[in-house]
Amino acid sequence: MSIFRIIGSFKHQWFYFSLTKFILWLRMAQPGFIKSFLFVKVKIGREEEALEEIFKIPEVKEVHVVTGDFDLLCVLETEETLVYPWKKVTDVVIGKIRKMDTLTDTRTIIPFSSKIKEKSLVPVEKMVKAFIFVEVEPGKEKTIMKKIFNLNEVREVHFIPGKTDILAVLEVEKGLVTPHPEKILNIVLDEIRGIRGVKDTETIIPDRSKLKVG
Repeated sequence: MSIFRIIGSFKHQWFYFSLTKFILWLRMAQPGFIKSFLFVKVKIGREEEALEEIFKIPEVKEVHVVTGDFDLLCVLETEETLVYPWKKVTDVVIGKIRKMDTLTDTRTIIPFSSKIKEKSLVPVEKMVKAFIFVEVEPGKEKTIMKKIFNLNEVREVHFIPGKTDILAVLEVEKGLVTPHPEKILNIVLDEIRGIRGVKDTETIIPDRSKLKVG
C-alpha cells in the first residue's frame, strides 16, 4: 500500500499536514542550538514576579510582555542532542518553568527548522521586536520562508508545527516620526501578506521586553 493510500485512510486531514512538515524538517534541520518559544499565562497580579523568575533561567534569552490569551512570550536557546533533539527544551520547560507557582498555563513551540541572520549592529535598546505567525498554502512553506527571510526587517524565520506554518521575527528601529507599531503593520500588510501563497497572519507586538545581551 502506498503512503498516499495510508494517508487517505485517516479521517483527520491534520495527519497529512503534520507528515508533510516532518518530511520537510528532515530535509532542513541543522545540528547545534535550538531556539524555541514559550507562551506563559500568569496568575493575576504576579506578572512581574513571574517575569523576573523566568528571566533568571540561563536558557531563557528573552521575555516579552504580551496581550491576549497569554501574558509572556519567552525565547529559549538550548543545545540540540543527537537522539532526541528537543530533550533539553522539554527539560527546561517541564523541569524548571512549569514548576513555578506563579504560572497557570504554558504553550511550547519548538521549530522544525530555523534560519537566523547575524545580529544587528544597532543596539538592542533602540530596536523593537514583533512576532508574526504566518499560515501558508500546503507545499509552499520553503519558498515562502525564503521570501520572508529576505525582507530587510526580518531577523529570523522558523518552520513550526500547528495551524500556522511559519514564525517570522521582525526587528524595527524605534522612531519618533513613524511609531514602530505602524512600521510593523506596514511590513506585514504590504510585504508579508503580499506574498503569493500566504493565507493568513497573526501579529504580536510586545508591550515591553527584557533581553539578555551577548
